[in-house]
Amino acid sequence: MHALACSEGEAWHCMHQEDFSQVDLGGSPELLEMIIQIMRTDPSFCMSVHAIPDHPVVSRARAIMERVYMVAKRNRTSMIAASPLASVDEGFLEEILDH
Repeated sequence: MHALACSEGEAWHCMHQEDFSQVDLGGSPELLEMIIQIMRTDPSFCMSVHAIPDHPVVSRARAIMERVYMVAKRNRTSMIAASPLASVDEGFLEEILDH
């Protein structure tokens, strides 16, 4: 198989070759490690799809989403507006990434 050079625009191909040198996650080694584990080319070293929900980054995101959902439900506001995808409070990413 021919290896692609890892220049801009080819980061996805590089990640498939386990080259994460172009991935900049703003200083979140925990998120980078999760991505590396998910993208491993050898399935025996790849993170199981069942392990992803238990990863600390995903667990923290789920906890925030559940908290926002409960506030919206208690206040009888739109459940769609309660989604972090619809409106993200300041500090959302820092809390998920444990900064």
